[in-house]
Amino acid sequence: DAYTAGYNAFKTGQVDEAIDYFNRCIQQDSAFGLCYRAMGVAYSRQNNMPKAARYYRLYLKVDPEAKDAEQVRRILQSYEKTP
Repeated sequence: DAYTAGYNAFKTGQVDEAIDYFNRCIQQDSAFGLCYRAMGVAYSRQNNMPKAARYYRLYLKVDPEAKDAEQVRRILQSYEKTP
């Protein structure tokens, strides 16, 4: 399972490897929203806010009623306020 492998890589600090797994996850199931959210988190960890925002937006598009949707919207708003 690409998502689980990515999550495990992320937990151990292997962010680049996690991103590779999360990309595979998206390719395997483009409707699985957690893959997009995980990509957003991983890119955020790398301080790549444009890419993080891109994947957070995709997450909300795929799963607009996610339990953490409001939190993700606030994250996106904070990115937009940052110069």
